[in-house]
Amino acid sequence: MRSSAAADSDRNYTLFPAPAMPTVLRSSAAADGDRSGWPGAAASCRWMLASARKMRMRNVTIRLAPQAPVERGQAWSAGAKAVLVAVVGTAILALLLGPIARLLVGSGVLADMEPKDQAVSLDAARRTLLQIGVGGAALGALYFTWMNSWVNQRNHEVGQRTLQVTQQTYQLTERGQQAQRFKDAGEQLGSDSIATRITAVYALEHIMRESERDHETVIEVLAAFVREHAPAHRPTPSPAEAGRGRRHPPTGTSEAEHQRLRPATDVQAALTVIGRRPDRQEVNPVHLPETDLRGADLNGARLNRAILTRANLENANLTRARLDDADLTDAHLENANLAGIRLEGATLARAHLSSSILNAAHLEGSYLGSAHLDNAILPSARLENAILTDAHLEDAHLSDAHLERAVLSGARLESATLAGAHLNHTDLTCAHLDDARLIGAELGDADLRGVDLSKLVLTKEQLASAIT
Repeated sequence: MRSSAAADSDRNYTLFPAPAMPTVLRSSAAADGDRSGWPGAAASCRWMLASARKMRMRNVTIRLAPQAPVERGQAWSAGAKAVLVAVVGTAILALLLGPIARLLVGSGVLADMEPKDQAVSLDAARRTLLQIGVGGAALGALYFTWMNSWVNQRNHEVGQRTLQVTQQTYQLTERGQQAQRFKDAGEQLGSDSIATRITAVYALEHIMRESERDHETVIEVLAAFVREHAPAHRPTPSPAEAGRGRRHPPTGTSEAEHQRLRPATDVQAALTVIGRRPDRQEVNPVHLPETDLRGADLNGARLNRAILTRANLENANLTRARLDDADLTDAHLENANLAGIRLEGATLARAHLSSSILNAAHLEGSYLGSAHLDNAILPSARLENAILTDAHLEDAHLSDAHLERAVLSGARLESATLAGAHLNHTDLTCAHLDDARLIGAELGDADLRGVDLSKLVLTKEQLASAIT
């Protein structure tokens, strides 16, 4: 058997459970008269010990289904424990059913009884002891169950506290790394190398996207960088300086068009990052007043509530940009492309928009008092409830534009094209409409008081619907 076990050392083994104990208690009790119970229990103990020794000597094994590899020492340890538990349990049971039962009845009492009565008394005592044992075992099981539950709960609480500490440590470590990255990027922004500055701009964008806490700080740093490197009152650069940091002409663009002033590449990169920043709640608006952003590419940029007072945005591309509630007071936007721009509620007082493209632009509720929109292209523009008091709209193209309830009192609209425009409930008091073209324009309840109608060509229906 040992040689076979040695040959099969690479297989998984476990011990057989202990053989069942022979039922000798009752028979021995009947056979031995007043000494019944104890000889049977002793014989049972001797039989169990002999069985254990035989099992140990023979090392009887069976092969189980493939499982995780188990060392021979581990298998023997588990089997020895099982045998030990069986032996101890049998010994306790033998003591309960033997000497302890006799002590419970009393030796003197048993001596005075007939053998038959002795057996009955001992059986009753054994039943009582068994009930007590079962009850004690149940109480012990409940106690150990409660202890296990309490220990598990304590372990869970300790695990939770450990997890919290680990998370806090991770957050502190991550915060420290971000602070170092932020510091390095800030130092790189002051580099003399434009390539290093561009790298720093995009490094700050990466930090901003990863950390919501640093969002506004990064935007303020980038806005300060633009203000520092593109002030509105900078001197005109020399031809040699004008080429620095400039982009190559795009395919299909003439050199003359490309020679228009544009922001340096690092400034344009900062503007691009600001314009495409994540849509998060911000306390402070983007602050870019008095900046030179001529020729800047801000296509689709998100600049809601931005401060761009006296900023120079000539020839800039602001197609589909969002500048709702932005402040563009005294800003220069001549020849800028503002097609589809959203300027709802924006302030453009005295803004310069001459020859700018504003087709399908949204300017609902915006303020354009004294703004310059001469030769501006505004077909299908939305100007409902906009204020254009004393605005300059000479030769402007406003065909199919929506100007319902807009205020154009004192506005200069000489030679403006308003064909098909919607002017219902519009305030045009004292407006200058000399030679303006209003073919097909809607003038329902439009206020034309103070307007020189002799220089207008209006149909009877238009005059009848307007307030003159």
